[in-house]
Amino acid sequence: MDVHFLALHEPYQSPEHPVPINATIVHAKTLLHAALPQPDAALIYRCLTEFPDRRPGCVVPLSTLTHELDGGAGWSQVGDWEAVVNGLVRLTRKRECDGMPLGLPTMAATLLGHGPTTRRPDTGSTT
Repeated sequence: MDVHFLALHEPYQSPEHPVPINATIVHAKTLLHAALPQPDAALIYRCLTEFPDRRPGCVVPLSTLTHELDGGAGWSQVGDWEAVVNGLVRLTRKRECDGMPLGLPTMAATLLGHGPTTRRPDTGSTT
C-alpha cells in the first residue's frame, strides 16, 4: 500500500536546511531496508500497511501507530520503534533512501507527537 511514515526525532542541524530537522517522512517500504533493525522495522511496516481504513497516499505519524497499539502497550509485540527511527534518520541523512526531512514548528511537533486525538491547548489568548 502507498503509505508514508512520519517520525519525530531529536533535532539535528544540516547545512542544507535553514532550521533544525526534527521529523522525517519516508515511504513505508523504506522500513524493509536491510540496514534497519529487523524484524522490528518490517513489523512496523505491517502496522502501517495492514491497518484497516488506511488510504493510499496517507501519512501516518508514529504517534498514530502508538495510539493504534493500545496507547503504546502493543509496542512490545512489534519492536523497538526508537532504534528503527534512529536508523531511518541515519539512512536519510546519508541519502541511502528517499526521505523528506522536516523542520516542524514546536506546536506542530507537539501536536503530532501526542497522537490523533490531541487538541491544540488553550493558550489563554482572546485573539
